[in-house]
Amino acid sequence: GLTVIHPKFESFPLTLELVLLVLAVVVLGTIIPFQLFTNALKYIRPTTASMLDAFEPIAATIGSIIFLGLQLSGADLLGSFLVIIAVLALNWRPRKKKFTNNV
Repeated sequence: GLTVIHPKFESFPLTLELVLLVLAVVVLGTIIPFQLFTNALKYIRPTTASMLDAFEPIAATIGSIIFLGLQLSGADLLGSFLVIIAVLALNWRPRKKKFTNNV
């Protein structure tokens, strides 16, 4: 939203190619994956789907390291570690204690 107030880029020509590329990103990168994720909930539990969804950025990072030669800084590693901890914390449920009536 702030791009309207403080534009970072010079204006660019609005061409058919640009519109098609933006539409491709929206459809291929957003609408179709969301629909696939929603349909997957018919077959797996929502907690499993959310865990897989949350670890996708980590899988993409590992793939970038292996296949593209990405070099991570200390801040990148710390951020990845914090994402993993947050996902595990959000999905962790303590076991319920069995109460016995010792009277």
